[in-house]
Amino acid sequence: MGHYIDTYCREAAGIGDYYEEASEAIFAGPLLVGESHDKPHARAIIGDLILAGTVSRLFVEIQQIDIASRLRKEPYLGKSMEELQQDNSLKTLFTILNGFDLRFKNPLTLAMIIQAAVSNKVKIYFYDVEHASPTTNEGMLVRNRKMAEVFSHKARDLYGYGSVGLVGGDHLKEDPKGVTKNYSLQANCDGMNPVILNLLGVWT
Repeated sequence: MGHYIDTYCREAAGIGDYYEEASEAIFAGPLLVGESHDKPHARAIIGDLILAGTVSRLFVEIQQIDIASRLRKEPYLGKSMEELQQDNSLKTLFTILNGFDLRFKNPLTLAMIIQAAVSNKVKIYFYDVEHASPTTNEGMLVRNRKMAEVFSHKARDLYGYGSVGLVGGDHLKEDPKGVTKNYSLQANCDGMNPVILNLLGVWT
């Protein structure tokens, strides 16, 4: 059993409403939180869940790189945010994160969330593909399948809860028109993407 919350389509509800739902859902199974990349709502929820000690694994929509596996182990796991910021071996990671955040101008950056997670001994997974076109139906399909594969394989722990995936809201949408040139689904907030639904296998 799992749950998804799409702040991309529900921003009017307010962060408090999301947090209450998320804080209950995380104990039921893997939780996906959809975001608008330029707004802080989803990341604020996840940050609060991390600080509450209810997150054991965090999945982030960043291409898979080796540094992610290092962050899940000593000596990184449990380091303070200041220590992580000053660690020269993490420069590549923060360059990638800063590039993403500069593009979308989200005031609550991915670097902040990842530093908070590692400091609280949350294991980080990057689950996007390295190369795929984000603006085509085919490119989005490739990315969704890879993220679903990683999430479904890694998200469950012994207790079946504690895993959170942060993802752009478009990845959670179902395209009502089928294959289209541009995967622009902002107007469709009712359907769950069948690729995510089927491959995750966590939804009731």
